[in-house]
Amino acid sequence: MTDITELAQREKFEAWFKSSFHPDKTGPYIKDQLYFAWKAAGAELVEALEKAQQVDEELCKLLPPGAEYMDPPDGGDVTPLEGVRRMVADYRQRIAELESRTVKMPHRNLGHPKLFLLCPFPYYDAEDMEKALAAAGIRVEAE
Repeated sequence: MTDITELAQREKFEAWFKSSFHPDKTGPYIKDQLYFAWKAAGAELVEALEKAQQVDEELCKLLPPGAEYMDPPDGGDVTPLEGVRRMVADYRQRIAELESRTVKMPHRNLGHPKLFLLCPFPYYDAEDMEKALAAAGIRVEAE
């Protein structure tokens, strides 16, 4: 905790103490005890805030260059973490869109599997290809 933070906390405590306690009924001992309790509680909050800021900075350092995302439509800025969340959501939507499409395979090449080296046109094993596409959950449609 910096000196300025500590000074600000002391000033805030003094103002709170003056407004909450009558000076005739409380002595310096009670004031000091209350201040130490106030300071301990404030130190925990400051420590938690500093830790959260440190984690945020470390996450920002891990982002690859160009990971900045578009500003929202309302013109405000987004945090890097929110930008990554939006990118992931957009990528998931794009993946779902691509997975919902149907693949159209060309006509089967009725040749011997070993003769594809001699063929001037592309060869593929249609059965193996269709099995692989079905295993990946991709719909296949013949041309």
